[in-house]
Amino acid sequence: MRHMKTVRLAASALVLLALAGCSGGTKASAPQSPVDMGKKIGCEAKQQSPTMFAREEALCGSPNDATYADIVTFVDTKNRDQWVEVAKAAGGVMVVGDSWAIIVNTQERANVVKSTLGGEIK
Repeated sequence: MRHMKTVRLAASALVLLALAGCSGGTKASAPQSPVDMGKKIGCEAKQQSPTMFAREEALCGSPNDATYADIVTFVDTKNRDQWVEVAKAAGGVMVVGDSWAIIVNTQERANVVKSTLGGEIK
């Protein structure tokens, strides 16, 4: 009797794991706020209305500034990946983490972001 209960619990756990895998995007851990991320990379980020697919977004400077950064956080990796695809058209250098992406205007700036926050330069 006890063995059947264990088998049922294990089967239920497998079903729940399978259903979680069908959600479409991996749930990202709660990221830092874009404003806090801006402080870490040396800029004063100002909160903006988030663009499509984003959870939160903040900007540092304007595209011509040396410290320019568009810092975006996401609810899941699916939204992050969709945003990255759309944002590629804007140009710049992108650094992408599990639950965030940052566009900067130079490779040197991207290297600073990567060394400070991690992520992958794209």
